[in-house]
Amino acid sequence: MGHELHKWTLHADGDRQWGALTTNVSESFNGLLKFARGLLATSIVRMTFKQMAERFVERHRAASELMDKGVQFMPIPMRKFEKYKRRAYWHSYLQYDHDRGIFEVRTAICGHWGNNLHTVNEASRFCSCGKWIIYHMSCAHAMKCFQQVGLGATNYVDRQYSVAAYVNTYSG
Repeated sequence: MGHELHKWTLHADGDRQWGALTTNVSESFNGLLKFARGLLATSIVRMTFKQMAERFVERHRAASELMDKGVQFMPIPMRKFEKYKRRAYWHSYLQYDHDRGIFEVRTAICGHWGNNLHTVNEASRFCSCGKWIIYHMSCAHAMKCFQQVGLGATNYVDRQYSVAAYVNTYSG
């Protein structure tokens, strides 16, 4: 069976790997069009414009409220961030090359899982698990390193997850 590389998260995305995130936008728009079947072209255009405009207004309003409350990042990425932070507690930190920001982390043993060794490069924003590249935020292994050396893990969350970026996206 051949591999359909265009469907893989880490392939042909110019090392940005945003394809997995933009898929949700496409699916959302497709959801709008489902209701348009059988309508005249002008009705489809009006309906699509109206629904897209309503979504922009609602999302801008919701993000603006978060910004007014002083929230730095959007809730959904922060749930993943907090999950990684909880997992980091159980990992073991091994100092490797502190001057260059390269560390090793051993994952906790849980049943038949765990006890894996991962290399974290703080300067390159890289972990051998691959999650840092895929999700554009530090993984649990990197967070363990940051906790040990006193770095703030939120400094390594991509700005596209920020409330300010979200507000800017829906500013129209």
